[in-house]
Amino acid sequence: MRFRVTSVAGEENGAFLNEATVKLEDWLNASLSDGNFGGGVDQFTIVAISVDEEASENIRWSNAHNKTGRVKSPFTKEPVRYVSSAVLLPPSSVISKAPHAFLSYFCSAIIERLKSPPKGVPRGFEYVRCATAVSMALEVYVQQLT
Repeated sequence: MRFRVTSVAGEENGAFLNEATVKLEDWLNASLSDGNFGGGVDQFTIVAISVDEEASENIRWSNAHNKTGRVKSPFTKEPVRYVSSAVLLPPSSVISKAPHAFLSYFCSAIIERLKSPPKGVPRGFEYVRCATAVSMALEVYVQQLT
């Protein structure tokens, strides 16, 4: 399984958030990419939503990312089945922290978000086992930061 960490963010925090998403994506793929959590799911996606200080605006943007579905791979043209969860981060929480402190905060926010599955988890996909594996990998990552 492949893990993807990406973001939808405003201009003021997009670059900072992009650096964090790349680090976490690399870590998760190095730690867990050999895992198979069933249900024919090829990709587990975490999307950081940091568009506006207003929670309602971030929720509006997150709706498109709390779901499951299929997309065509731009490289292989094969269908990719995915499960996606959005993590809401007010922009002030992103730009007000030092890089290591933000990574720790972001990991905690992901772990909290993964406690609730997104809509329409495919039959046979072991969401709890996958979320637990991701959470444990992120906890190890945070420990390495300190």
